[in-house]
Amino acid sequence: ELGMIAWQAGNVAELEETIKRLQELAPDSRWLIFFKGVHSMILGRPIIAREYLGALPRDPMVDKIIARAWISEGGFESAGLILDSLAEDDEVCFLRGCIHFERREWEEALDQLLQSTGFRFVQPDAHYLLSRTFHHLGMLDEAQKAIEVALKYRPGRADLLEWKRSITPEKTKDLEKLPLIWVVTGLPRSGTSLMMQILDNSGIPVLSDGQRKADPFNPDGYFELESIKELPYTSQMIEEAEGKALKIVVPLIRFIPPKAHYKVIFMNREISEVIRSQDRLKGESRTEFPLDLAMQLENERERTRKWLDDQPHIQWIEVSYERLKNREEKQIRDIQDFLGITHSKKWMSIIRSE
Repeated sequence: ELGMIAWQAGNVAELEETIKRLQELAPDSRWLIFFKGVHSMILGRPIIAREYLGALPRDPMVDKIIARAWISEGGFESAGLILDSLAEDDEVCFLRGCIHFERREWEEALDQLLQSTGFRFVQPDAHYLLSRTFHHLGMLDEAQKAIEVALKYRPGRADLLEWKRSITPEKTKDLEKLPLIWVVTGLPRSGTSLMMQILDNSGIPVLSDGQRKADPFNPDGYFELESIKELPYTSQMIEEAEGKALKIVVPLIRFIPPKAHYKVIFMNREISEVIRSQDRLKGESRTEFPLDLAMQLENERERTRKWLDDQPHIQWIEVSYERLKNREEKQIRDIQDFLGITHSKKWMSIIRSE
């Protein structure tokens, strides 16, 4: 029961304590497998989550979590097949709405989300997605009303507050007065150099000094600025970045001064691959997977997401390195929309398959 409460509240520490107790008291328990699966979901590891949950007997609750895992990976067809096998309820309609939203099928997303809130009205996430869907459809008054409902039930949630600020006319006018700076961020070895190269080929000037030379790990270069390491102590380099793009890895991104309009691209790569790539770069090898390091990196990434959500002068998008490398159409289109461009032909030669 405590584990279920921890899961529904997103309390990672309490959930990990539940897993620890189950490992000691009931190592063969199905609940242990279940909580390991939902723990992986909370930490943003949908593939691992599916492996755990897929080992359990079929159950509507488990199937819905597996569908969520597929959606977070972009596996919309697999998620849709699971949802089609379930009885229609608030969560099934919400997840279908998520799929349509990710596919930019606004009318279909609206229909499913309205059905979801019809089944159960108190759903902050559904009203938040409704607001974003209304906004895409140009229904601005409805978008405002929907986010107000979401905030009624989750008044302090940073992502809801930021979205509300972002769709008010005052927000747009205030940001237009500030100098625009593009920032690519993420953990080291998460695809930040690749994204900088994409920006460079999209006509956005890149601010770098070339001190770190190309090598076999990054044959096209790192696009870095050595002085960015001094960001916690001085922001002079930020003043030179107006109208340009620069790379600021996590956690340095949190030191940027609030005197510009930042459009941030946050690169996300599977933590296990980030660690392997970092080890290869340093010429190291491991006999065991460093779970503590993985947890530390994931927590750092989550802190950065929350920080980005809470900054009124920042607009940001999260980009999956894996989906980008696979040239997924939805991911490419999202980047295009964020950059405000309609072409990406040059990118295809850059985004090479590994």
